[in-house]
Amino acid sequence: MERKSNAQQSTFPPLQRGFTLIELLVVVSIIAIAFSAFIMLGFSFSNPEDALRTEVQRLHARLQFAHEQGVMRGEDYGVRFHPQGYRLMRYENGKWADLDTDKLLLPHTLPENMRLDLALEGISAIVTEPDAELKKNPEHEIRPQVFLLSSGETTPDFEVRIRISGADLSRAVHGNINGQYELVKD
Repeated sequence: MERKSNAQQSTFPPLQRGFTLIELLVVVSIIAIAFSAFIMLGFSFSNPEDALRTEVQRLHARLQFAHEQGVMRGEDYGVRFHPQGYRLMRYENGKWADLDTDKLLLPHTLPENMRLDLALEGISAIVTEPDAELKKNPEHEIRPQVFLLSSGETTPDFEVRIRISGADLSRAVHGNINGQYELVKD
């Protein structure tokens, strides 16, 4: 058995196997991109009942937010519903105009497989596309069907039902004259 002398031993430390900082950053970046893609795709492939619940909760939250903003600012707001969505409006300078100052209050379009129905004072209302109304009469002012008044009242009493086309799934938001909004199951 032969022993190596101290002079023959290497002065360099033994090589350690591991990952470099760049390799770790690349892996973390790939995981982040995959995770964000999964989240984005996950919403579009969720089951229809979850998507319906999300849309109704979104409408409920937007109505409450617009109502509170109107009361706080002393402004009258309104909501115009159409079969594919809704738009929140503000009464200013004698006219109704779309709200475009807050991201939560921008017009909203429902997913392709969903439709919206409106009942005012318990009576089914006809909802039409605003663009169709403007094509018939360009001078026609688009007005809301529901008014969220600065006094805290909502008029008229209404129920907006969102349903999935070709399915028996639907959910609704009911708004009463006291400015309260509640979620209603099918």
